Parts: sequence; structure tokens; C-alpha cells
Amino acid sequence: MSMHRTSFGLHPFRSRPAEAKNRDSNSSQLLTSVVRLVNTCLYQAIWLGASHLYFQIDTEGLNVLYRQDGVLVRSVTIPNYIVEYFVRELRLKANIPSGNDGGVLQLHGARDG
Repeated sequence: MSMHRTSFGLHPFRSRPAEAKNRDSNSSQLLTSVVRLVNTCLYQAIWLGASHLYFQIDTEGLNVLYRQDGVLVRSVTIPNYIVEYFVRELRLKANIPSGNDGGVLQLHGARDG
């Protein structure tokens, strides 16, 4: 909560400075976009009739893959700068606790060979 000083003291309910509003607006837009992206990935998996949903991390970001009729199909790569938000939202939707819980949702790099 932002406080602004006046001759009568601090007022927590006054409007915040413009840069704080812009930062909050950008943050809100990013989170809204991430929620849409997670929803789209899940809906696409359902629509395609995928039996499994896989996530593979590499240098470009998080690859989303579906197993469809026994074949892995690559869907989209989530950019590195939003991977953390994507995983948080996915965990939230799947009701998986965050932290190192031994992992229902673990991210692994590509395997060699």
C-alpha cells in the first residue's frame, strides 16, 4: 500500500505515482497474458485429445509438447522471461503445491542420446 505525505500526515488511500501505476499495469497485463497462455495450452491438449502434456526446458524457454496417438507433438515455446509465471499458474490450476515437493511438476533439460 502506497502512502503519501500531506500536511496532516500519511494517507494510504490517495492515488499512487504514475510510475507505480504503470508498473502495476504492466505486471497485471503480463499475468493476464500468462493465465490466457496456460488456459490455451490446456484447452489445446484437450481439443487434440492428448493423453499426456509434457514440458521440456531448454535455452530458448519452456517447450510444451502433447502426446497424441503415441506421438509427441511440439506446441509452443514459452519464453524464458515468463516461464516462472507459467509454471506458477499451471501449478495453481492443477492444485499442486509450490516448492520442492518431489515433483509432480518438474522441469528437465533435453536428454542426450
